[in-house]
Amino acid sequence: MNKIVRPLQIFTDLSKIGRTYALQNGFDPHSFWEQNIVWGDLDSFQHVNNVRYLRLFESGRMRWLRELAIQADGEQAAENLVKGRGISLILKKIDLDFKRPVNFPDTLLIAHKFKPVSSDPAHLLMHAIAYSNEQQRVVTESTATCVWYDYDRLAKAVQGPPPSFAAVVQKSMSGMTS
Repeated sequence: MNKIVRPLQIFTDLSKIGRTYALQNGFDPHSFWEQNIVWGDLDSFQHVNNVRYLRLFESGRMRWLRELAIQADGEQAAENLVKGRGISLILKKIDLDFKRPVNFPDTLLIAHKFKPVSSDPAHLLMHAIAYSNEQQRVVTESTATCVWYDYDRLAKAVQGPPPSFAAVVQKSMSGMTS
């Protein structure tokens, strides 16, 4: 089995401001991911194309959930989560709220946190932000609903997540990260 490698991130003074903002607002530091805006992210209006944000939040969410799966049950669990084996997650709904346009050059901090558990144990609710280093503010927010899904049975996992993952979610929500 290949060991999962976590990429090194070097944080600048500007990115530290965004990280401080995210921490103060309850975002899980394990979810922090910086993405440089490149020229190809822009559309004909010379700002980051709206579809690009969906990709940024998707990548950030999967990186974060993979990290949480490692905490819960190790690297094999993380691999199963991202490859849709056993009980994993599937995106049900995502909303984006665009606050301000982003131009080149910039770096965005993507940060996630869980929202209070819904009445359905199979649902996992998340809130995310894209924080601009150049503008020093949140430029886009996202809310997402994921569903625990049993890929072996091809059905919703009505019981919710495995207990070890539920514990990691609770730990993240309480702000007790390791």
